[in-house]
Amino acid sequence: SVKQGSSLNYIYAVYPYAEDVAINAEGNISLQLPEVQYYAENSFGVGAAPMVAVSNGAESELLYFKHSSGFLKLQIYGKDFVVKRIELKGNDNEKLSGAATIVAEYGSAPKITLLNSAVERVVLDCGDGVRLGEEESKATSFWFALPEVEFAEGFTVTIYDADKIPADKEGLDIGPKTAKLF
Repeated sequence: SVKQGSSLNYIYAVYPYAEDVAINAEGNISLQLPEVQYYAENSFGVGAAPMVAVSNGAESELLYFKHSSGFLKLQIYGKDFVVKRIELKGNDNEKLSGAATIVAEYGSAPKITLLNSAVERVVLDCGDGVRLGEEESKATSFWFALPEVEFAEGFTVTIYDADKIPADKEGLDIGPKTAKLF
């Protein structure tokens, strides 16, 4: 939404639609990156990764959407285990979700900044639960949409089972070869 009386030199769009998205007169987009994302098989969940577009002028009719996020894909396997949710935190208190501002310019990648009130975690909600593949070749993929972030001290993943109890590391594998950034 643009406050009445504001004039923009470009056309801006954000997907998916959310009532709390705002664009100021300079074209800075304010929105919320979801703290809770929802599992989707072999992809990121609906609404997890906002996309933005900006025209090359106020009269342009073309909008090319670009992702404002990157992606972290974890491939996890283990015997007889159902994942209810996964929590991701940076080991250096990196902001990962919540209040954010995006600067979008025509022809450039969006630049996202998380505000001080942002949160230091992202939770992947797996609904009724996702049964893990039992061996590395059948590992289950879990995708997180994340703002541009450097995990200088690494990150911690906590996996919860169907009873919402943190999983014992024994029996699950999430080795260094299974985490990929996109």
